[in-house]
Amino acid sequence: MYISEHADAPDAIIATVIASPAVRKSPNVETALKEAAKIAEKSFKANLAAKVNDEMTDLVDGFTLINGDWSTDMAETQGIQAKSDFESALDDIVEAYTEPYTELLSANWLGLHTIESGVWLPDGPQSFANNFAKEVFKVIASDKTPAQMLASAGITGQMLQQALDNKESNMDTPASTEGYEVKQALEKVKAHLGDGFDVVDVYGDLDLIATEDDDILVNAAGARLGLDEDGIGALQMDVINTESEDHAQTWCDILLNLDAKPKRNRDRKSEAKRTAAKAENTLSLEVLTNLKHCGAGDTAMAEALGISRSTYTNYFKGKSDFSPDGDQYAVLRREVVERANMMLTALGYLDGITHDPVI
Repeated sequence: MYISEHADAPDAIIATVIASPAVRKSPNVETALKEAAKIAEKSFKANLAAKVNDEMTDLVDGFTLINGDWSTDMAETQGIQAKSDFESALDDIVEAYTEPYTELLSANWLGLHTIESGVWLPDGPQSFANNFAKEVFKVIASDKTPAQMLASAGITGQMLQQALDNKESNMDTPASTEGYEVKQALEKVKAHLGDGFDVVDVYGDLDLIATEDDDILVNAAGARLGLDEDGIGALQMDVINTESEDHAQTWCDILLNLDAKPKRNRDRKSEAKRTAAKAENTLSLEVLTNLKHCGAGDTAMAEALGISRSTYTNYFKGKSDFSPDGDQYAVLRREVVERANMMLTALGYLDGITHDPVI
């Protein structure tokens, strides 16, 4: 398996590399190679994990649709043997799923993750998928040098050097744009925290973003502040491009002068109307459940509705509300009518009469 099979496209990886704070700070091939390797690995794992999660979720959903859901009190309510049989059957499904990948998964990993796999747990498929993707990447990258690994992702040092040369004139973002991005990032922080936040705690997290080199600590601080990678990157670029004895304090001062967006221009009556309207347009979970009982596959339905497979699964499981637009409503009605007429035809054979079709 080539890394390019699941990593982002080379152009996308290189663009992310060139825009990264590390390369903006040290625009040379060595730094770019290190960043490219990290980004290629991250995108490979994320994309492969998403694929495996979708497929494993579909398999588990199909199994539980027939056999019922797993529960923490299954041993007490149905007996220890019933619980063991249920979990063993799903482990068999997991083992069958991994068979095409045996050359990419170590024997030790297979022993740990195909027995008591835990895919029946609420986040089981996602956990399995994350571990799966990490192991596959470890195996395919184990015998490769960094340059070989990047070549497997379709990227060479020459490509990175050319990108650096081409982007050199655009490396320094205008100050007005930088300020705008920083303000956007801080507005996200204020919207996430609301009013009355603990300034000391927020200062500590902002200072980590401004001064810490450990990505794990920086990302954890960003998560507490409600920032994604773009928001963190905007603040880090502010550190590189502006002079300040204490960037975290400067950002705190800006935060204290911002209005919390979630509380701006909202009154209770308007909020109540929006909530009521949303509830009125929310699709009953029974529609998706019955469609699945009648053979509507999750992947096909997601494509027909124009949404991702994981989003459809969240709707199906009731993790989020689904308020279909006009086109999506038409798709759902067509699918329901088609299956209803199929069942009416079958019923006609049983009754010996022809039933009028649903229109």
